[in-house]
Amino acid sequence: MDVQDARAARPHRRGQVLALAAVAAVSAAVAAPTAVYAAHRFSDVPDDSVYASAVTYLNDRGVVRGCGDGSRFCPQDGVTRGQLALFLERLSGNGAVPPSVNAATVQGMTAEQLRGQQGPAGPAGPAGPAASSHFAEVDAAGTLGARSRGVVSASRSGTGTYAVRFNRSIAGCVATGNVGDLDANAVGFIGEVTFGGRAPDTVLVTVANSSGFFDNSFMVVLTCPPAS
Repeated sequence: MDVQDARAARPHRRGQVLALAAVAAVSAAVAAPTAVYAAHRFSDVPDDSVYASAVTYLNDRGVVRGCGDGSRFCPQDGVTRGQLALFLERLSGNGAVPPSVNAATVQGMTAEQLRGQQGPAGPAGPAGPAASSHFAEVDAAGTLGARSRGVVSASRSGTGTYAVRFNRSIAGCVATGNVGDLDANAVGFIGEVTFGGRAPDTVLVTVANSSGFFDNSFMVVLTCPPAS
């Protein structure tokens, strides 16, 4: 059979699992693009045979190499299990022969068109926590902003000292905030918002920096555990 496959070519009739022509035709159907090849180089493969282009394709890629002195293909000979293993290894690209897959398109798209394409969406994950429904935007005078929600009132009791009353108990909740408002984050000011002395529904807020308390707008977000 194949000059370089002689070691694997010890035929055993019960082990002849495929005709080489069938291997070539099936392999080419999977790996080769539809094309009409030029005249092949094997003397026993007619140009008009159904497997001529498949034989040429596989020979060009080193998958099959002919039989005898290499000038014939021996298309009617059987294929041993050893020879079949060699062909499959060469087709896979795991040996010295590069992979023989040659798909011009995938689902009608070229490699250039496929580059950067978004893949299918993955499974949906669990729902995240709901956004806080309690938010206070307070100006330097202690006036509650119109964009606040879940807040009953806000007031200023002294320089840099404020109280924000929410419409629920704040037990178990966490208050976070920062100096500034949604439109201007106190550019030029260095300060922080701290919390303390909480009443059941009220957060006491102080605005200060290294020089002491000062009046400034601030925001407070109240994050509470989900209702049981």
